[in-house]
Amino acid sequence: MIQDQRFNIFASYCTKDSDKIRPILDYLSQIQGVKIFFAEEDLQPGDIISDRIIENIITADIFLAFYSESALMSSYVQQEIGAARSHKKIIIPLLLYITS
Repeated sequence: MIQDQRFNIFASYCTKDSDKIRPILDYLSQIQGVKIFFAEEDLQPGDIISDRIIENIITADIFLAFYSESALMSSYVQQEIGAARSHKKIIIPLLLYITS
């Protein structure tokens, strides 16, 4: 019997960019077996946020870093990237830009 395999993705982003990255994450989440940690949807009231973030970085197979001006200024995004690096995660940077 073949068990379902999970592929875990951690999305690191600035909350100001949530609307920009949501379509990308929605698309990726349609792939069978893919589980995406998207803090805005996955954190629950009462969670110890830093613990849940680190736990999900550790269990991630891929770390997606959504870069924007806001993300570069966010200490949280920088801390998440540091945690991913220290846990030797594959980090894929994705540049967000605004078209006018």
